[in-house]
Amino acid sequence: MSQSVPTASRHRTLQIIAASLLLGFVSWGLLAPNVSAMLRASVLSPLTLMNDILIHCSAYTLAATIGGLLFANGDTAKTRIVCLVLLMHGAGTELLQAFIPQRTCSAMDLFANVTGVALGTVIALRISRNSLNQQRHV
Repeated sequence: MSQSVPTASRHRTLQIIAASLLLGFVSWGLLAPNVSAMLRASVLSPLTLMNDILIHCSAYTLAATIGGLLFANGDTAKTRIVCLVLLMHGAGTELLQAFIPQRTCSAMDLFANVTGVALGTVIALRISRNSLNQQRHV
């Protein structure tokens, strides 16, 4: 007899894998040399038309929203930890770019990363609070 894994546990595992892949993709995009040339030659070529600041802000907004929902779920202390980890990631990868050929360390990119983390954190907290309020009224 095989034991079946509960559906909620499977979903949680898939969510964590998806969040990890997203963070890995963001890290690759920030640290790989000559990403624009690679993107132009791939199915992701429309990304090269977007403004760099918008890409940074969007990536960190998405990462903070998903991270906040998956790992914090409205808990303020856990939300701060997710936010801090993403801020360190954003600052760290930006500083590492100074040592990567064809990449530059940019204060504007760092500002976009921080802005994205702030926006994503607010979005995650709002979604979590709305979800909790709906559960209370049911």
